[in-house]
Amino acid sequence: MKESFHAGYFYFKNGFIIYTVSTDGFDVNAFTCDLKYRYWVMVHPTYLNYHVIIPRAGFADEAYAYFFTANYDDVRERVANYCLTYVEFESGNVGRVCSSALKAQPLGARVFRGRVYVAVRGSVVLFEGSKLVRRVGVSLNGRVLMQANAKYLALAYDSKACVFTSTLKSHECFNAGGEVQNLKLKNNQLYLKTKNKTLKLKITTKKTWNLKIKYLNTILKNLYLN
Repeated sequence: MKESFHAGYFYFKNGFIIYTVSTDGFDVNAFTCDLKYRYWVMVHPTYLNYHVIIPRAGFADEAYAYFFTANYDDVRERVANYCLTYVEFESGNVGRVCSSALKAQPLGARVFRGRVYVAVRGSVVLFEGSKLVRRVGVSLNGRVLMQANAKYLALAYDSKACVFTSTLKSHECFNAGGEVQNLKLKNNQLYLKTKNKTLKLKITTKKTWNLKIKYLNTILKNLYLN
């Protein structure tokens, strides 16, 4: 059996987690900011003959740590069980979606009320529970920032941004005029921060795609979705 070990950590507002990967599995230990131990959870177990867990990517937002993994069978020399596992820091609750759609390079993820959005190279994928609901082609090719609420999903990569309806049935993409450093989605308002300016967009279901742009520190737009 191949030996495999990998470790890392993520910070949150009220503490941090340390994760470790070995031939026995993939687990997380959580601590408060003053180093008090909170909990231990198994993130990704071993499967049958698939002994070595490969951490394909990992990152965190303000609430969750996300881990994209696959299992490698060193006897049959094959990889399977591509999964996104997410750990809610405050509760220690673990969720998981597994799909061949996750074979592509994972670039970002977001969880909102049972919906799991995953950005992979070339597309955005929506899971509800463990079921793959929809996959939409988008030319993603780098790290993706993501926000979601009850009505919309917003994402940004490089100098581009997209807004989707929450079910991914409709979306619009546009050029933000500079590399997006941060984004915030609040109700039907989207805020994008680039190096030189802040963009504020109003998302509407009325057809007002006649954009009026003010070239000031703030750019105002109406973003129409079908």
